[in-house]
Amino acid sequence: MLPPLQNPASGNGPVPAPPPSGPSRITIQGDNGRFVSSNNGDQPLICDRTIAGTWETFEFENVGNDKVALKSMGKYVSSENGDAPMTCNRKAVDGWEKFDLVHHQDGTVSLKCNNGKYVSSEEGKIPMTCNRLIIGPWEKFRIRG
Repeated sequence: MLPPLQNPASGNGPVPAPPPSGPSRITIQGDNGRFVSSNNGDQPLICDRTIAGTWETFEFENVGNDKVALKSMGKYVSSENGDAPMTCNRKAVDGWEKFDLVHHQDGTVSLKCNNGKYVSSEEGKIPMTCNRLIIGPWEKFRIRG
């Protein structure tokens, strides 16, 4: 389960929040109503699945310094530093596998990458990226645990 919204009094923009204290099994749903899939690490992540199965379930881990990592099928999600579509094929957590969790007042969250940009679902039409400077609908997700 995700921590509650932090400091909602301002009402302006995203609010960084601490990550969960321990690993949680979650699904990630984009604004298109579809689920993010790890594709078992064989292909880039994509937000186009109508049903959440094994490849659409992630472990949500606190990796310290207010950062989280996502793991599916024993492999970690990588932002690829925004230079390529995101993958889920890393054996360990390094810089590109750490994300800031950002809560929004509407109950959605965004993931900010180490390059200072946000993860985008790309509306499920192409593989996911981490190259957005601002948060729009494609950069907001619903996390279900």
